[in-house]
Amino acid sequence: MEFIYLILGIASHFFIGFAPVESPQDTICVFIENIGGGGTFAAPIAGQILRKYFADNPVEIVGPENTNAAGSL
Repeated sequence: MEFIYLILGIASHFFIGFAPVESPQDTICVFIENIGGGGTFAAPIAGQILRKYFADNPVEIVGPENTNAAGSL
């Protein structure tokens, strides 16, 4: 999800996401100003933060829906 709005004439972008996809437990919002699109800059930052978080805090997914979300399209 990406939103763009103006604060005092400064372009502001942010990315909001959740993880893990299989069993959402955490949300993240990365807010940037005056540097481009949320998908171009904020989303990769969110990805880095979430990868580090889940590397330090592994999550065990339990249940029959334990599938790879990207592969199930």
